[in-house]
Amino acid sequence: MKVKREADLEKTYVKFLVYGRSGVGKTKLLSTACKLGPTLYIDIDSNGVIGLTAAEKENMYLILPETAEEFQNIFNKLAKY
Repeated sequence: MKVKREADLEKTYVKFLVYGRSGVGKTKLLSTACKLGPTLYIDIDSNGVIGLTAAEKENMYLILPETAEEFQNIFNKLAKY
């Protein structure tokens, strides 16, 4: 068994799309992601996140595209990573 320091581990990233009706756990998932580290949140359905603590929002970068074209441009740029 190998033992490594956390600082020596390779950083990994996860990309996912979350969509669903009210009450299915979307905000809970976002809350968990924010606790783990910097989280980019693209909100196409409202004007920000309600239900997160100030500490959780510290790790969140929020983008609010105003049009479908803006969202598509963001999506295309992020698809490269």
